[in-house]
Amino acid sequence: MRKVSTINISFGLVNIPAGMYPCHKEAKVEFNLFSECHNAPVRYKKVCQTCGGEVVSPKKGVKIDKENAIVFSEDELKNLPQTTQLTMFVPITAVSPLQFRGEDYYLAPEEGAERAFSLFAQLLATLGIGLLMKTTIRGKERLCFIRSVEGSTVLSFLYFPEEIRPAPPSPSVAVSQKEMETAIALLKALIEEKVPWEKIKNETAEAIKNLISNKTVVPPPPSPPKEEEFLMALNELVKKKKAVQTFWR
Repeated sequence: MRKVSTINISFGLVNIPAGMYPCHKEAKVEFNLFSECHNAPVRYKKVCQTCGGEVVSPKKGVKIDKENAIVFSEDELKNLPQTTQLTMFVPITAVSPLQFRGEDYYLAPEEGAERAFSLFAQLLATLGIGLLMKTTIRGKERLCFIRSVEGSTVLSFLYFPEEIRPAPPSPSVAVSQKEMETAIALLKALIEEKVPWEKIKNETAEAIKNLISNKTVVPPPPSPPKEEEFLMALNELVKKKKAVQTFWR
């Protein structure tokens, strides 16, 4: 498994470097765009919407409205204020499922940090807690949560509180006790003891892979030369060799 980045787990005077390894891989097939005339990949150019000229090194900015935008220089972005540190041990239930971005990474200790990492991981699993912390990865401030999941130490990126939308209003409808009891009895009959994960697959991705396999033309292996062809080729090779020797005499 390929390591995608490294993170320093820091709290108090403790600093544990750990590698990040992706927990997930997409089962879907990525489609590219090709031209109809040559089956060649289609390339998009970055162009200026005003003059139509190609832009080689675009600048970063924020669009204010349809006609105006604020553009930043590289120095302005580099000189942004330093972020405040955040490291906090909290119960796993303290983080709402709505905050998880779906970006999860297995953590493994870097060389020399094996003992400290092992102790840290066992403490998280034993106490049922996680480490909430802010970090900077590739110049971007990220909120993350480190916890024990099925025997592995996992880092999950979170949404910041201001990024979570409030739920829409939901009308409250009175339900009688008898209706609730009947519904519970019916639902219990539908509950499975475990999820049959081995039977749950991305069938669309599998169908596309089969389609790709069927459309792939495998050239047949070359047939061995016949004896007469082999002797003729060998005779021609001998003639060429004699001609070269005659030329250099």
